[in-house]
Amino acid sequence: PILEMSFQFPGHATQALGRLEDAVSRQTYRGGQLYDMLLKRIQEYEPRVASVNGLRVALQSGPVTHDDFFRPSGVLHNTIVRAKQFNQYFEKGIPVLAQGEHRGVALNQGQTACLVANMFLCTVPSERSISGGRRVMNEQNFLQLLCDGDYPQETAKLRCFLVYFRDLGLPS
Repeated sequence: PILEMSFQFPGHATQALGRLEDAVSRQTYRGGQLYDMLLKRIQEYEPRVASVNGLRVALQSGPVTHDDFFRPSGVLHNTIVRAKQFNQYFEKGIPVLAQGEHRGVALNQGQTACLVANMFLCTVPSERSISGGRRVMNEQNFLQLLCDGDYPQETAKLRCFLVYFRDLGLPS
């Protein structure tokens, strides 16, 4: 059977993403302040995070630049818009197969983009909070990619996702 994760988009994440989206859209903050706002959003998920150095490194080495990421209607804005569509795409929760099942779960492009956007912005709650403390899957977020800029292979993965969101644009 397919198990449904009982997760609805958390209200605090909606508010935090709304503030970040507003700041990006109105260009009321400079780049460093936007990094800080993004870091604060991630710290709501994982308080021990000290920086988003992985993101800084990925944006310095292109192909998505700092300006591409932070400008109004840029990559960050589009990613936030996609993430906020969670309840629209997953009214019944995220479908997950039970361990040992030999079946598949299909997601359309909108669902996939929404789920990856939430993983990027660290708004999917940890599995431990959903499953009562036990861990049966890897973490479902980009925390390590966003925070650790010391490993070129991790920076390359993050750049790949930045290009994905850049090329995807806004939902129609």
